[in-house]
Amino acid sequence: MSLSVPTNTSLQVRQVDLENPGELSEALQLVNRVFDSFDAPDYSPEGIALFHSFCSPDALRPKLLAQEMRLWVALENEAVVGVLALRNTNHICMFFVDKAHHQQGIGRALYQAACEHLREQGWEFVTVFSSAYALPVYEKLGFVCVAPEQNHKGMTFTPMCAYASTQHERT
Repeated sequence: MSLSVPTNTSLQVRQVDLENPGELSEALQLVNRVFDSFDAPDYSPEGIALFHSFCSPDALRPKLLAQEMRLWVALENEAVVGVLALRNTNHICMFFVDKAHHQQGIGRALYQAACEHLREQGWEFVTVFSSAYALPVYEKLGFVCVAPEQNHKGMTFTPMCAYASTQHERT
């Protein structure tokens, strides 16, 4: 499934092409680069190492092939500019947009593609463990906090939940 965004006609959102190993590598390079800029400052060295080990092609490829995880990419002129991944069926485990592409609707397009998939699978809710930096982004998408901020293995996050429907997004 591809989704076009009216504000950026060269944007394409689709699931990652596992036949193209370079695309997965490019997506995960973006994830790690954006994480290092915005999230890592709030994590301990243990949490940073844990995140980086999770976000490697060798760690993720088997999960993607087994469909234990789904990963969408936003492509602009064939370059990866955003990534969203679901694990455990309806939990967002990665949601990153390249810094130069913030505030352009790319995150919303990724989220809408994932929600469409969730609805097709019969899921009504989507969950996430949000970093402090991403809280306002998730709130704008309709997420609410369901527990206080937590720290696990050096990773600080706030559990959140939303309807898997774009009708609950805030503009």
